[in-house]
Parts: sequence; C-alpha cells; structure tokens
Amino acid sequence: LGSYKSVLGPTGYEPFETNANGNEAGYNLQDIFDFNLLRNNAIATMLLQLYLSTFIAALFTLVTVILRVKVKDGMMNNPLLKASSPSNFWSGRWNLVVHGALKRGIFKPVYNLSSSKLTAIIATFLASGLFHEFLLIACFPPHLDFAPALGKNTAFMMWNAAIIILEALIGKARIFSWIKNNLPQPVVTTLVICTAMPIAHWFLHPYTKSDIFAVHGEVAMPMIKKIH
Repeated sequence: LGSYKSVLGPTGYEPFETNANGNEAGYNLQDIFDFNLLRNNAIATMLLQLYLSTFIAALFTLVTVILRVKVKDGMMNNPLLKASSPSNFWSGRWNLVVHGALKRGIFKPVYNLSSSKLTAIIATFLASGLFHEFLLIACFPPHLDFAPALGKNTAFMMWNAAIIILEALIGKARIFSWIKNNLPQPVVTTLVICTAMPIAHWFLHPYTKSDIFAVHGEVAMPMIKKIH
C-alpha cells in the first residue's frame, strides 16, 4: 500500500487526464465513454481495496492478540484480479465483512418476506448505498471545507443492482458461458470490472478529491515522498 501511494499519490490517483468529476452535482452519462476515466477509476478502486484490506487485517490482528479469539480472515478476496462475474465480485470477493452484514440483515429477511430474489437484491444494494451516504456524512462533517456530493453512492449501488439482476436474467446465455469457459481469466475479470468502472467515480471521487487518503490514510504507512 505504501508503494502504491508513493507512486500514484502525487497524481491524486488520476494519472490519466480527464475532466470528469464525480463529486459535482448532476450525472454526466457521457463520462462512461471516457477511457481515461475508466483507467483512473480502476486505479482508485485498487487503492480502496488495498486500504480496506490493510487496515481491517491490522484490526483483526489486534482483536486476536487482545481478546485471544480467532477472527474470520479476509476483508477482500482479490476482487479486482480474480472476479469471474458481477455476482462473484459483490458476493464472494469485495468487502466481505459488509457483505455478510447485508446478507444477514437485509437480503435474507427481505427474501423471506417477499419470496422475491429481485426485491431482495434491490433492497440490499439500496441499503448499501444509504449506508455509504452515511459514511460520507460522517467522514466530511459540515465544518470541513470539503462537501461530498450526496446521492451518487446510492446511484452507483443501484447501477450495480441492475447489473446483478441482468446477470440473473441472462447470465446463463450461451455467449456468457462461452466467455467464462474460453477466455483467459484476466480477460474475464477485466470484463466484469468494466460493468462498474465507467461510473465508479460517483462512489470514489468524494474520497480521492478530498484529502482523506493524504492525511488520515498515511498513519503508520511508510511512503516515499519528494522533498522540495
């Protein structure tokens, strides 16, 4: 993580030039065709994956040492390099701690009440979006100079709910089976990631365009910095 930040931190985690700003009001859907934005989003997503993995691993280690209890390993299961489908990315690889909480607290109760997987998926991603909106409010209180654009985290989550629903409806079509069984795994994962990356800045830019990674994220994190 320190090496990653040392190399990409000076660019603001946006080494490729783009005018897109996910922390501004409004939704410019033309941005989804911006290849530089897609690459920047992938870089920022990897940063977030490394952060969550590193700090949760440290927290789990601390709990194990202090309380002498075994904590389930793993916050991430290499989603950006190993995901085989959108559902595999969200349910089996990305942020497994929050996934487990949402599965137990939202998906299963809603499914038991409605008997509808579609309804349960929508409710789960909506809850996730609202939870992340709350995190933005908590991370950036009104007295700070930086104001996050609220609503876009939820929009991002609902986009991905639509992708998961589409996978459930047409994911077993012959073309998708052929892709999964015949293309190299890195290519399949790249295609999976591309279902979310075009609008990932709606989720990421409140963090990358603020100083949260530069200030709070460098605690106990060895880095190489240029001295002026």
